[in-house]
This record gives sequence, C-alpha cells and structure tokens, in this order.
Amino acid sequence: MANYPNRKVLNEALDIYYYPMCSFIVNCLRKVKGRKVEDLIDHSLGSDQRADFNRKLQKNNTDIKSAIDLNYFAPIIRHNWKNVFEQVFLGIKLEVRSAVGLITEARNRVSHRDGRDIDSEDTRVYLFHIAKVLGYINASDIKQKEIEDIRNQLFADNAYEHVADVSDQLETTGAENANLEKLLKDKSDRLEEMEAERATYEKRVETESIKLKITEAGKTVAEERLSDISNQLEEEKTELEKRLETISDRLKDVSRENAGYQKRVETISDQLEIANAEKAKYKKVIKAASNQLAVLKRTNAQLEKRLETTLTRLEEVEAELADCKADKVPDPLPQNTNIPDFVTFQGTTFTKHFDEYYVAGDDITQSFWYYWQSQGREGKQEMRDAGWSVEKVNGEWEVTISPEDFRAWIQDEVTELNSLLDSSRKEEPSTQSTRPSYERTSLPTVKEMVQPALELFADRKEHRRVEMINLLTEHFSLDDDERRYLSKTGQAEKHLMNEGLIERTRTGYYQITTYGIEVVNDVPF
Repeated sequence: MANYPNRKVLNEALDIYYYPMCSFIVNCLRKVKGRKVEDLIDHSLGSDQRADFNRKLQKNNTDIKSAIDLNYFAPIIRHNWKNVFEQVFLGIKLEVRSAVGLITEARNRVSHRDGRDIDSEDTRVYLFHIAKVLGYINASDIKQKEIEDIRNQLFADNAYEHVADVSDQLETTGAENANLEKLLKDKSDRLEEMEAERATYEKRVETESIKLKITEAGKTVAEERLSDISNQLEEEKTELEKRLETISDRLKDVSRENAGYQKRVETISDQLEIANAEKAKYKKVIKAASNQLAVLKRTNAQLEKRLETTLTRLEEVEAELADCKADKVPDPLPQNTNIPDFVTFQGTTFTKHFDEYYVAGDDITQSFWYYWQSQGREGKQEMRDAGWSVEKVNGEWEVTISPEDFRAWIQDEVTELNSLLDSSRKEEPSTQSTRPSYERTSLPTVKEMVQPALELFADRKEHRRVEMINLLTEHFSLDDDERRYLSKTGQAEKHLMNEGLIERTRTGYYQITTYGIEVVNDVPF
C-alpha cells in the first residue's frame, strides 16, 4: 500500500474514525428503553451482515463494540434515525446520513484493492467528511486534528495555496462586509430584509452543492460496486449450475440403490410388526396371570391370618362359655397372657411384627380411615401419644399400634363379658327397647358427622348451612325431631369451625379451609 498514498492515508483516517464513532453509536442505542443494543443492531443489518455480526458477538463473548464493523454504521443510523439519531443531530439531518454513507463507501474503496490508487479529489472529500462527522458526534479535538494532519500531510502544497487564497478572500470579504454593514445601517428596513434573504439563499446553494458532490461520489462508487457484484454473481451461478448437475447425477444413482434397500426394509418391518404383536399379546397374558397370582397369594395370606385369628378367638370363647356354664366368671386378663398374632379393629386386620401391630397400603379399610379422621386434631394427638403411628412411607400409608393398646382392648372385652354375665344372673325383667337394633337410638356424635360433612365441602365451593343439614339427615337416616334438633343447635358447623376445617364466608354460607382440604386429601380412598 506504500505505492498508493491516497489509499494509505484514507485507511489510517478510517481507523481513527472507527473507535469514537463506534462508542457514540452504542451509547446512543443504550438510551432506547426496553430494547437491547445488540437487538437494535441486528434488526438494522441485512442477512449477511447480521450473520457476520452474531458470529463476531459470540466469538468476543458479547463484546458489542468488537463485533461492529465500520460498514454497519450507515444502516444502523438509517434504520434508527427517527427514534434515536434524529434527536441527537437536530437540524443537520441529511448531511450526517449522507456523510456517514460516503465514509462507508470510502471503506469499501479501501477494501476493494483493484491495483490503483484512489482519486485525490475523492480522498480529499472523504477526509473532509470524516473530520466533519467527528465534529458532529463531539469527538475529542485530538481525533479531529489527526484527520486534518493526515489531510494536510497528503495535500501539503495545494492545501497551503488554497488556505492562503481563502485567507485573502476572507480578509477582503470581511472589509467589504464591514463597509456594507455601515451602509446597510443607513438603508431602509426593506434592504435589510433583502440582504438576510440573500444570505439564506447563499447558504442553501452551498449546502445543495455539497449534497450534490456527495451524491455523485456515492453514485460512482455504487455503480462500480454493483458491476463487481454482478460479475461475481455470474461466476457463482455458473459454478453452482455445474455442481447441481453433478449432484443430480449422484442422486439418481443413490435413488436406484435405495429402491432395493427399501424393499428389504419393508419386508423386515412387516416381520418385526408381526413379532411385536405376538410379543405384546404374550406380555399381556403373562401380566394378567401375574396380577391374578399376586392377588390370590395376598388374599390367601389374609384369609390364613384371619382363619388363625378366628380359631384362636373361638377357642377363647369356648373356654369362656364353659366357665359361664359352670357359673364361673373369668378373671381379668393377666399381663402375661399370650397375645394373638392378629387383631381386627374398625374392619382393619393388624399383623404382629415383633412387639408392634402393623398394617399398610391397600389392607387399610375405609372404615378405619373414617374413624381416624373423625378423631379431630386433639383425638389424633392423644392416639399418637398412646403409641399410634399413622404416616406415609414411600408413597404408602402405614399404621402401627402398640401392644399396650391391644392389651387394653382385650381387658375391655373381658370386663364387658363379666358385666354381661353378672347381669344375666340377676334374672331381672327384660327392659329391651322395641325399636329394631339396626335403627339409631340417639343422634350421631360430632366426630361421626365430620367426615360426611367434609365430603360436601370437598369441592372448595360455598355451601349453605341447610345443604349440610340435609346431607347429614340423609346420611344418618335422622327423623324430623332429630333433624330439627341438629339444625337448632348448629353443633355440626360449630365443631367444624372450632377444628379449623371450615370457615363462614357470609351469613348461612360456609367454605372449606386449607387444613380441611389437607384432611380430605389425607384419605387414601
């Protein structure tokens, strides 16, 4: 490049211009609220420039300034002119955009090395506009001075003569203007207006002349660039056509080869589908048989356990019956009495494991679970304090009771049996009620009403008080007097509210609470 001084100095000037211009553009784009700088730049560029920008951005670890090329300045300013840069440059709209576009063409001229130097007049115009744009963006005077030094260094002789002529003209013009100003003061207001209009027209003519020069220079560069691109496209088109013919021939050969493979694949696929269908059928049969076998084993084990428990209990009852026939009352169960391996409570069979009675999963009956939920918070805590354990382990509910609780149950049964035997000896007249045994002789307890009442509120919607009364009446088969008593006392809703299971939303309306939802969801059925 040493043999091309114009190209060399223009390249140096472009390097000086790049960094302050890059910082200026990035700082302006950062002021746009709600948009990222890289997104604004990406939307301003063409497809090729956008791909190049994103590639550089990833390579430089999101360093935006390192990813921006000098050729991006013109499209970035043009695309974001209205919302960013027009507000910065105010009254110099067209001049800035034209100058930036001309500088971009200067970079293209430098990059396009065609074996000859750049025209001196074009170089002078390029250097002039580079310095002018640096002044527009308020770059430091040092940067602008560097551009002027490069221009003066290249065009030293012509520059000095030109400056001397301009200086003489300015002095002469200044003296003439001073005289004219003295004369104009003595003239009428009309002359002052005409002189102001003349100055305005002169500025407009000068501005239009500069615009015309810039447009002509840009047109020439664009025509040269367009010619180069056209030639390049023709060459690429020819090469692509040749490659396309080669690929077409190869595709024909591959298609013929694939036809044979396709037939073999279809045959194998049909055989595989038949094999998979038979395999799936056998799997279903095996799975069904396994499930049935598991159910039968589990049922058989439960029946064996219950049979052993029943036989043990039957022996005890036969012994107690023999004692009763001999007019003997069995003594309370001693502490060292042999405790059976199974016990049934609320329809659930608890199996003995070491010193505890345990049940888990599907063996827990719904009757026992309703009983557990009906105890409320305090009742549950009392049962836990007495040795009960109800918890979820690996997604399955487990219930454990202590041997002390079971001994207490056995003791209660013996005591109740003794009471029955004592009462049978007294031969008192019968006072049994004529009401059938399957009918209720009193209102249900509050704890018994909890679970069916919560089922009404389980949908998490508001429900009227009368809905709950109707549900309890139907569930417990209450007569009219019992229903009126239940409605009058309001003990059901009061207990549910005291336990924190429901809350009043408005007069006569109630809704389930978070704790109530947990209680409802706690039932594994």
